[in-house]
Amino acid sequence: MCNKEKFWPILCDLIGRPDLANDPRFRTFKERFANRDQVTATLDAALEGRTTVEWLEHFAGRVPAAPVNDIASALNNPFVREQGGVWNIPHPTRRDFKMLAAPIRCPGEEPPKMPAPRLGQDTDAILLNCGFSQERIEGLRRVGVI
Repeated sequence: MCNKEKFWPILCDLIGRPDLANDPRFRTFKERFANRDQVTATLDAALEGRTTVEWLEHFAGRVPAAPVNDIASALNNPFVREQGGVWNIPHPTRRDFKMLAAPIRCPGEEPPKMPAPRLGQDTDAILLNCGFSQERIEGLRRVGVI
């Protein structure tokens, strides 16, 4: 990511295309934006020559760079694991599953780590909370309403 103009010529040099730094279509943010399809195609062609890991090592400390991960790679990322970004959730009737952790966290509070309730699991509690009597709930169940 060339988030400052100073990085563009460095990137061009590192990908073996120093000529792009002075190309009038790409010299400034505004020109690169106006010609973004050409920039993208040109960079894609240059970057296809190495793996992401190789490019990250090559760019390290000279231009800002980070991988664009697919879902599997993102979920298996060591940083995500270290930060608790994926939870293993036990399921009462099926095998355990993984899900993304809550993105917003409050110190001292732990969000619930459980599957959604089974269909109808909380029906009685919800209806009781809404003012239905147990007899009324049983009546609704007998006639097939719930």
